[in-house]
Amino acid sequence: MHKAATWTDEKLRQRIDTFIVGEDANDLVKRLLVVDPTERWSATAVLNHPYFTGIKDTSALTDAMEELVQNQAKVLSSLSELHEGEILRHETQEKSVTEINTAFLNLQNEVVSGLLEAFEVSVPTSFVVLPYQSLDDVNPAKFISFLANLWNTGKKLQTAKGSGVCAIVSHLSSGDPLYLYLIDEETGKVVLPSADDTIYPIAISTRDDHSFLLMNLPFIQSTFKSLKKAAAAGRLLQRLHVLPSSTSAKEKKPEIANNDWIKAVERAIIDLSEPTASFEVLHEALDEPVAFVRGAALRELKQWFAKNDPTSSFAGLKRVISNQGRVVWTAEARFLAEEAMIQLTLERIREKFNQNEP
Repeated sequence: MHKAATWTDEKLRQRIDTFIVGEDANDLVKRLLVVDPTERWSATAVLNHPYFTGIKDTSALTDAMEELVQNQAKVLSSLSELHEGEILRHETQEKSVTEINTAFLNLQNEVVSGLLEAFEVSVPTSFVVLPYQSLDDVNPAKFISFLANLWNTGKKLQTAKGSGVCAIVSHLSSGDPLYLYLIDEETGKVVLPSADDTIYPIAISTRDDHSFLLMNLPFIQSTFKSLKKAAAAGRLLQRLHVLPSSTSAKEKKPEIANNDWIKAVERAIIDLSEPTASFEVLHEALDEPVAFVRGAALRELKQWFAKNDPTSSFAGLKRVISNQGRVVWTAEARFLAEEAMIQLTLERIREKFNQNEP
């Protein structure tokens, strides 16, 4: 007994492990045989021990399971974030590839377009189609309705296929004729024909000129896209000869006075969305290559001018090289006047050089 009194807790645990094999008995004895009396179990705790109750203490296992569940949730969260990141990376990569392909296709189309214009276009391609023959005949309501129909026609073509496209174009102006005015590419102004001009503006039959209207719809819409900035500037459409300079309008409603109807037309142009008809849309509707569709449109335009302007008068416009080196269609008289001024400038410069020579 004297020797046992000198044993430490560690020594006691070693001897208990040596002589008591049973797991529950081993654990119970270790909890009872400790040096510090305050650390020994009470009778109640002893009676609740698995050695007597046969029920194992699973609190440690429960804690371990809870920790496992928490760790599993963290792992699943990490996997989910990784999965979402991979999806985002894949989408970004796909978007980049699409943008590159689109940019390449646009560049290819621009190159083809440039080649077509340089070698095939021998007629003006800057024009505006309006629902009136004269600025004195402007009907504001009819003009606004025409713009809406023009854009709706493009929307319908986006879902049309084959021969159905002609029927869509035939409803563009409710059977009323439209009129093609040329645009001076140097000034941006609509060319108002002289009094003795019997050709311009050229009437377009919405009943018979289906092919022309269809193939040139992208050109027609793009002109109004360009006019949006002019409309926003205020009264610039009048200076460009798209609208009359006076405020008189055919069949003007009494409540629309002064400049109100002009503002209404300007607002209708400003509110136009991006063009709904493009050569890509025609490509889908007609199932033909984009470049060839555009080439066909230019060929159609050329043949249409040959039919309606057989003398190629083009309302007095001529195809010239501008001072900026661009090929433009502009008034011949104005171009010749500019050429004369340029020649005089050149002569003055040469004269200055001659004066400086010894």
